Amino acid sequence: MVQTDENGKAELEFYNSDAITSFNIRVEGVSYNGMVGRQELNYATKKALHIDLKTPNYMALDDLVTLPLRITNETDTAIEAAIELKLPSYLKLVKPFNTHVSIEANSSIINNIQVKPIGKIKKTTIDLNVKSKEFSDVTSKEVTIISPYFPTETSVSGTKSQGFEFDINHMVEGSLTADFNIYKDVIGDVMHGVESLIRQPSGCFEQTSSTTYPNIMVLKYLRESGNSNPEIEAKALAFIEQGYKRLTGFETKQGGFEWFGNTPPHETLTAYGVLEFTEMKEVYNGVDQAMIDRTVDWLMSRKDGKGGFKKSKKGYDSFASSPQDIANIYIVYALSEANIDVDYNLEYQMALEDALKSEDAYKKAIMLLTSDNLNKSNHVDQLLNDLKSMISDKGFEGLPVENTITRSYGNAKNIETTAFTLLALMREPHYNETLISKGIDFLLKQRKNNRFGSTQSTAMALKALITYTKHHKKKIINDADHITLVINGKSLKKNLNVDSNGIISIENIASYFKTGKQQVLVNYSNETVSLPYCLTLRWDSTLPDSSSENPITMQSTITDKAYHVGDNISMSIDISNVQANPTGMVTAVVGIPSGTTVQPWQLKELLEEEKIAYYEVFDNYVVFYWRTFSPKELKTLRLDLKADIAGEYQAPASSVYLYYGDEHKTWTQGNTVKIMN
Repeated sequence: MVQTDENGKAELEFYNSDAITSFNIRVEGVSYNGMVGRQELNYATKKALHIDLKTPNYMALDDLVTLPLRITNETDTAIEAAIELKLPSYLKLVKPFNTHVSIEANSSIINNIQVKPIGKIKKTTIDLNVKSKEFSDVTSKEVTIISPYFPTETSVSGTKSQGFEFDINHMVEGSLTADFNIYKDVIGDVMHGVESLIRQPSGCFEQTSSTTYPNIMVLKYLRESGNSNPEIEAKALAFIEQGYKRLTGFETKQGGFEWFGNTPPHETLTAYGVLEFTEMKEVYNGVDQAMIDRTVDWLMSRKDGKGGFKKSKKGYDSFASSPQDIANIYIVYALSEANIDVDYNLEYQMALEDALKSEDAYKKAIMLLTSDNLNKSNHVDQLLNDLKSMISDKGFEGLPVENTITRSYGNAKNIETTAFTLLALMREPHYNETLISKGIDFLLKQRKNNRFGSTQSTAMALKALITYTKHHKKKIINDADHITLVINGKSLKKNLNVDSNGIISIENIASYFKTGKQQVLVNYSNETVSLPYCLTLRWDSTLPDSSSENPITMQSTITDKAYHVGDNISMSIDISNVQANPTGMVTAVVGIPSGTTVQPWQLKELLEEEKIAYYEVFDNYVVFYWRTFSPKELKTLRLDLKADIAGEYQAPASSVYLYYGDEHKTWTQGNTVKIMN
């Protein structure tokens, strides 16, 4: 409350924000006779001497960045000032700049500071101080420095003496590390480096599920095995909680779930969710049972009365989803595995008949698990005999399968089928140890980069291996047993002396590898030992190798190479399905040059025009998602990038892949651009 004098005037003081900008002050009052008055005034804050530094959202290693430092003199006389710059160790000053400047009255100058990022850091600061005889100002800018190179990993694994050949390409000098580990037990092999399996959930319902499931498997293993690691468990649990919150956000207003939360919901995806939420409850107590119950109610409302489930037409028209027979079998399996107490006997009988008459190992394995869940022992025996006969005829590597629930292909499809088959075989009270061991051995050989194909096949492989470990007998090692590791003609011998963690390591081997083709031989002195082992190499790559098995190609183009600050930079992106068949979910990760920014309005426009199904932005990337590509379809996107800060920039490489074939990526070199003041 402010009271004026008899002339209607008053003085008051208040604390103002220290922002250098304009403000609006509004005064309202009532006179002694009840009249209402109101007045507004604009004013601005300023410093006599003011500095401002503009930095990119992200800097990338080895870019050349020209940071504009604006120094403003708000006085009526010229100012002579000195500049003090404090760079973090992650930034290198490329050339000297003017540290003593003169600024005319009521004017400003720009002093360009050219730096080069030389180290990665999530958050660091650039500190600046400007001083004259009478005035001073300071500023501190937080920056993030990322790598445009890709952490690339390759690994070979097995259980017996064996030779391997592989390539190391596009390696950044000095970035290679290598380790060779032998494990006393199977799960120790898989779970050594368990932290690399834990991934942050992102993307649509399907993609969030596929990253959350392995997190659940890892946490279940750590808790069930007694191999407690509080740090890793906390990280996995945090990602599971984050995944759960993302997943529930895709529940539709009709009930059930859809990839991006749109209506209508999708039956098979919803069944997948019911199973995932049920398993999640075992490790995370934040799962809402009421949500599961209403989801099951919606799923049961989709029964067609003939022993199957209805299909959401929109989902199946715009997404190359699993066929009707696989969908029906999987929904029945999910309900039984989640121990849902509802009536689906007719649907079970129809799915069973389909599985029994088929020559598909995937169907038979899933129905065996379902029958065992429902205590249908006679059906279990029939399906078990069929599976054993298939393995005898084809081996684990040749198990016949037409489609999986996620429409996975190539190696991932075989891994997923093998994992379900092993889970089914281990339901036999006294299962065949030799047969199971062969399957586990085959499964272990499929592991690359700590993963088993796609995210879904990795989750199922982990589930099978964790189940197997509960019954696994450890092997006996004799004192004289040893292993010889031959790397590109150089031999290393190691006795099989197991440490307290059950691991035998051969260290300091990175220097034995070179760029190009590698030859490695693993030789056990005692072939009866056959312990699982894994050789893992990691390096930074400028351009990872593309897979010939990926049917999706991509090309990104920036026509001109030189621009000025403020210009529009047009980037064209072409994504094509080169095969004569439709695809499932497609993901493109597009690298953006550091000194530029994408336009949010344009990304929203692409979404509204249904040119994309979804998008995300992180670091120097824009990620685009599509539900499907038609045969031979070409999609073209155009992005308008704004040239923000002068410099010379190299965008990180871009990639495109089928989500359930994400071990097969097509890579394209990142665009280069020069921006001038």
